[in-house]
Amino acid sequence: MSKRIGILTFHFSKHMGAVLQAYSLKTVIEKLGLSAEVINYVPPKLYYHSPRLDNPLSTLRKHILLRRELHDNYTTRLIHTLQGILGDYIYQIFNLRHLLIDEHLYAEFAREQLQVNGETIIEIRQLKNIISMYDVVVVGSDQVWNPDFLRDAEFAYLLPFKAPEVRKIAFSASIGSIKKLLKSEVFKRIFSYCLKDFAFVSIREKWHIAVLEKLVERSIHHTLDPTLLVDEGTLEGVARKPKYVPLNISGEDYIFVYNLDVTILPNVLKLVKGYNLPVIVYRTPSIVPLAEYARYREYWKLLSVSFEGPREIVWLIRNAAMIVTNSYHGLLLSIVFQKPVIFVMGGTASVAPDRIIDIIDLINAKNRIISFKDWWCLYLDEATIKEARQLLKPFREHSIELLKEALKD
Repeated sequence: MSKRIGILTFHFSKHMGAVLQAYSLKTVIEKLGLSAEVINYVPPKLYYHSPRLDNPLSTLRKHILLRRELHDNYTTRLIHTLQGILGDYIYQIFNLRHLLIDEHLYAEFAREQLQVNGETIIEIRQLKNIISMYDVVVVGSDQVWNPDFLRDAEFAYLLPFKAPEVRKIAFSASIGSIKKLLKSEVFKRIFSYCLKDFAFVSIREKWHIAVLEKLVERSIHHTLDPTLLVDEGTLEGVARKPKYVPLNISGEDYIFVYNLDVTILPNVLKLVKGYNLPVIVYRTPSIVPLAEYARYREYWKLLSVSFEGPREIVWLIRNAAMIVTNSYHGLLLSIVFQKPVIFVMGGTASVAPDRIIDIIDLINAKNRIISFKDWWCLYLDEATIKEARQLLKPFREHSIELLKEALKD
C-alpha cells in the first residue's frame, strides 16, 4: 500500500509565490512516484484576519483580535479598531469587482491545481487529528517558520504535538529572519523541543543552517525553494493569459513590473526607458494618501494589472521580454523562464531579506548589484540568467535526492 503524504504549507495565501511553491512541492513528490495532498489547514488568526467577502463579520473579528494584541489602552484600541474596520470596508467597496475576481482565481487554483478539498481546518486540535491519518507529513516550503507567522499559527508548522506513527519532515522551510528567532528565548526553546521529533529537516536559506544546527543540536540540510525544483514546462503548464490586460500584447513585446514599491517606480522606469517597450505594472491597488497619489500621478496610468491570479501572473512573467520585481518568487520565476530581470530593493523596504541575500550568493551574482543613493538593484542579463540556471542545477538535483531519501521509511 502506498504512503499517504500530507503537505502543511501556506496554500491559502492569496500570493503567487506561496501557492506556486505549494504546487511545485506537490508536483516534485508526485514525480517521485508518490501521491501527496495539501492539508487544508488555515491558522485561526490568519483565517479571521483576512477579510472574506462571504463573511462580512470576518472584518469585524479581524480588527478586534488585532487591536487587542497591539494596544492595552481601551480607548486607543477602540479608535484603531473603528479606523481599521472603516478602512477595510472602504477598500472592499472600491475594489469589490477585483476582489471577487482575485478570490475566485485563487480558489480555483487551490481547487484545480493543488486539489484542496473538504472543510477548512482552523483549530490545532483538529490538525492533530487530521495529521494522525497520514504516514508522512511534509512541512514547507516558504516562511512556515517565520516567528511572526508561527505565533499567529499557534506554532502549528512545528507540529508541536506527539504523533509517533507519523514521519515528520521539514522541507525547504524558511525562518524568514534568523534575528527574530534568536531574540526570543521562548522561540528558541520551542524550536529545540519540536524539531527533535522530525525525521528530516531542511531549510531554504543556506546561511541559517549553522545557527539553527547549534540551536536545536541536530543536522540541518539545505534545499532549494520548490519552484526551482520543477522545470519550465511544469510552470508553463499552469500559465493562462489574463482577461483584463489593457494592452494588445503578444510574446515578449513588453516589460513586466511585478509587485513593486511605488516609491521607486520612477527610478525603475528610467532604467528600462532605453528598451522602448510598453510597461505593464502589477500591484495590488490600495487606498493611498492623497499626497502620494499626487506625487506619483503620472505613473498611476501604468498600474494596469491588478488582482490577477497565480496562473495569470505566471503567464505575464513567461511571456515578457524583461522582468522588474522586488518579489523573491518573481526573481525565481525569472530564472526558471530564463528572463532578463532587474531585482530592485529600495523605498520603504531598502534592506534585503535573508532569502534574497541567499539566492544572490547561490547564483554568484554579487558583482551584478548596482547601488544608488537610497536604493539598489540586481541586474541579470540573458547570459547571467543562463549561468544562474546552470549554477543552481547541482543544488536542484541534490535537493530532489534529499527529498526522495527523506520520504523513505
